Amino acid sequence: MTLRVVNEDDAESVERSHGKRFASRDIELGLTTGSEKLGCTLYEVPPEHSAAPYHYHTANEEALYVLTGAGTLRTKSGEEEISTR
Repeated sequence: MTLRVVNEDDAESVERSHGKRFASRDIELGLTTGSEKLGCTLYEVPPEHSAAPYHYHTANEEALYVLTGAGTLRTKSGEEEISTR
């Protein structure tokens, strides 16, 4: 397998929305670079929106990195404000 180096500006993105609450621009970075096992997606979420309804995974871990701005992370323990600071 050969992995490719891809600039975000050159990657294909998908605009998603559902009602007034959920919206995002998604770039599947793992697939874009040729990875077969790495699940890595860049989500750009507009202000006052969520990328997806609350959900969780039992078979894999998940990481969240805030590149710009701020938001709220929902977990089974409650909500936590997250930001670039």
